Amino acid sequence: MNTQSTANEVRLPIAKLASAALLVCVLGAFAGGSIATTQGGTMRDGMLTLVATIPSVALGLMVLGFLPARIPGMWGVVVLGVSMARSLMALAIGVAVFLTMDPSKFVFFLSLLAVLLIVLVIEVASVMFLVHEHTPAQTGVAAEGV
Repeated sequence: MNTQSTANEVRLPIAKLASAALLVCVLGAFAGGSIATTQGGTMRDGMLTLVATIPSVALGLMVLGFLPARIPGMWGVVVLGVSMARSLMALAIGVAVFLTMDPSKFVFFLSLLAVLLIVLVIEVASVMFLVHEHTPAQTGVAAEGV
């Protein structure tokens, strides 16, 4: 690779992503538990969301953390691929948890899918921020016919 392309390569802010994702997982579980208590369930129904989301989010972030630096625009496809794998893993664990521990179906899957969606939004937003931060701003507007 030439020196100009390596100078433009960046890494994802994994520490920030991990802390935001962990916060979303915990808040989603508490929100699910709160919804469950209003419907006659227990906090356990929402907290079981953590069993499915924490391992899948952690594994996805570990994969993203071990990847080498790349041009900001190239992170989008990688992040979406890891997010798809994370979602499939979380849903597989979620189905196993649902079948073995029998939580409230509505609360459990609502909180699980909400957490997965919010983590996806956070990851995509971080890639968009990287692209925006590392793209040079254009100073002028080309006028046609002048």
